[in-house]
Amino acid sequence: MNETTIDDSLAKELRERNYCFPIAASAARIQELDAKGTELWNLATRLNRRPNADEYQRTLCLLRIFAFFLLDPGHSGRIGSLNNCIRLLKVSFKCTKVCLAQREHEFCVKVLERAANYIEVISGQDLDGSAEEKQVCERLTAEYFILRTTLACSRVTLCHLCRC
Repeated sequence: MNETTIDDSLAKELRERNYCFPIAASAARIQELDAKGTELWNLATRLNRRPNADEYQRTLCLLRIFAFFLLDPGHSGRIGSLNNCIRLLKVSFKCTKVCLAQREHEFCVKVLERAANYIEVISGQDLDGSAEEKQVCERLTAEYFILRTTLACSRVTLCHLCRC
């Protein structure tokens, strides 16, 4: 088997698995999901830095989606923590940007749906007057809406090009 075949089969497998997300996780599996999701996310980041990474962008995109959806249920039980929300928002935004670059619009929608839950949480947080926390939350909320708008524009542009 050559690398292209491996890449194609892995991409197909990841795509099929990504359609099954989001998932609910038992409390016993939260740490495991977080550890595996973080490990896969970091692996995708390292692989993206390799010299021939351009050839595998689609697969790396799907790997990031998979990693994000492993991280997501690992934090849904602790969703009230502002730091967890901020972490997951940053990961979801990076994932969305990679999806947009690869025109994986369907997965952009899924990732942004999960990000919306975290935006709702940080919007409802009482930040005890911390100007820095307020500024971070406002910036993340603005970035969320920018990404949603970018996705909408990207889908409209694609429809015009395809004459949908």
